Amino acid sequence: FDVPFHCFYWNENGNFSQEHARTWRRAELQELLHTLTTTNTSISTQQTHKKKSDTLAPEGNDQSSLEEERKNGIILTAHHKDDSEETILLKLLRGVHITNLRGIDLMTTGERKKIFARPMLSIRKEDIEYFLISQGLTWRDDATNASNKYLRNRVRNELIPLMSDMVGDKVVLQKRLGNLENQSKRVHDDLRKRAELYLADCLSNHNDPSNFYLPHGGKSLGLVGGEALQIWAARYTNKSLTIPFSRFTAICQQLENFPNKIQWTINIGLGWDISRNGEVLFLTKKKEGSEENLKKSDEIPWKVY
Repeated sequence: FDVPFHCFYWNENGNFSQEHARTWRRAELQELLHTLTTTNTSISTQQTHKKKSDTLAPEGNDQSSLEEERKNGIILTAHHKDDSEETILLKLLRGVHITNLRGIDLMTTGERKKIFARPMLSIRKEDIEYFLISQGLTWRDDATNASNKYLRNRVRNELIPLMSDMVGDKVVLQKRLGNLENQSKRVHDDLRKRAELYLADCLSNHNDPSNFYLPHGGKSLGLVGGEALQIWAARYTNKSLTIPFSRFTAICQQLENFPNKIQWTINIGLGWDISRNGEVLFLTKKKEGSEENLKKSDEIPWKVY
């Protein structure tokens, strides 16, 4: 097929974990893409000179932006529909906010603004295998996929077959997981819209994005206020902070149990404190080495986009 092939080897013996391997793999792919797009621009330059009608870019994009997009490149991965459903069940097992009961994202952005895209998320694994067989093509299965050492493998090899049997068959389970994902997305989109309106209203009234203004009375954040707090914290810290759910709960309890205490500070980990002063909350970055970083847990915090 005349397709360039790049092979990388794992050399860190005795230090393997799925999370570590995932981080390593993403870093290697982003570094490879960066190398390819900065040392070989002949394809990008050639494609840039195509007619505008031949491109997939929306109207209004100039040639310089088109060239820049092509130079950045995209990393495509082969995640499929079954992988995405496993992710939903993993989130349920680990604990996740109701607005994040969704599978793998179609597109995400990594370091250096490198884009990861997953064009096969709507395709079943069995359909991929059927196509390969019909074309007389062979493939290799990762031997570790058969091991139940890792939680994702146990979900795939044990939990999904059990759940499929309990609900009737795998098609019923797939449909119900799809319904759950769609409902979660609708709740997420609605809550996100309301939270954005809340933040816009605060900014209009106070013109101070460095403070988070509590709802009237400051007694409870509620669902909308809680989502707005997460969005504000992520934006204020340039997406370096997502308040873990345990710390978010502590903030809510402080507001609800002690509504008349208008000055307090709570450590939310990762070197950050959140404080109340009257009807506002504000973040403070603690000096390096002076804080106790939040310990990593199985808990998945709210996801902010």
